[in-house]
Amino acid sequence: MARKLSNRLTVPVGAAAVALAVIVIGALAFWRPYLTTPRDVVTATPSLQGLFQRNVVRVRHGEQACIAPVPFETGTARAQILVNAPRGAEPLVVSASAPGYRASGRVSRYPPGADVPVQVRLTPPAQDRPNGRLCVRNAGRHAVDLVGTAEPRSQSPAVTTLDGKDAGMDAALTLLEARPASLGSRLGSVLGHAAALTGGAFGTWLLWLVGVACVLLVVAGLPLALWSALRDDEAGAASDRRRAAP
Repeated sequence: MARKLSNRLTVPVGAAAVALAVIVIGALAFWRPYLTTPRDVVTATPSLQGLFQRNVVRVRHGEQACIAPVPFETGTARAQILVNAPRGAEPLVVSASAPGYRASGRVSRYPPGADVPVQVRLTPPAQDRPNGRLCVRNAGRHAVDLVGTAEPRSQSPAVTTLDGKDAGMDAALTLLEARPASLGSRLGSVLGHAAALTGGAFGTWLLWLVGVACVLLVVAGLPLALWSALRDDEAGAASDRRRAAP
């Protein structure tokens, strides 16, 4: 009797083991690119690119467009704007400023065309500076357009001005860290930001525990559920055979 019971349990256990192996291999194959591929690390997006509406602010020779308020974190080392330069690249001078912080950079080589992402390197601040300003001055001969939006759904607290006057739209601005990095190498930082969003209600260590628990539940829960279902089916089939026996 014990041997028959053991044989009947072998099928659910084997099926659960196969399911666990498939889940683990599939998860590794699916998530590995997301965890290991280096990508630009965004520190802030003070103003957004529109989802359905596109607007531009024309910056002529000597004019300056500014975006404020802009938060400069200690990791901020690049600023990215969207530029239209149909006649070719025009030199742009980008300056970042905040109380106790000044940085500037210049870019003169970028592809001509529409909605070209142009990046300028900046010296990172020694401390986080939440109320800063980023300005783009056209040092070339021909006008360039900064691309953004005026659609309400993409409006942000940051306001774009042209030579001190409201531009009537928000020029898209993204602040980045110095180098791309993979998500796997930044798990601690990501959880730290998530903990900060809770206002201190949850510490980083607690989010680590929750994350590990979720992974274990996904990896172990499905095979256990399959094993339990197969075991119940086997038990039901055995009960039916006993009732059908003369």
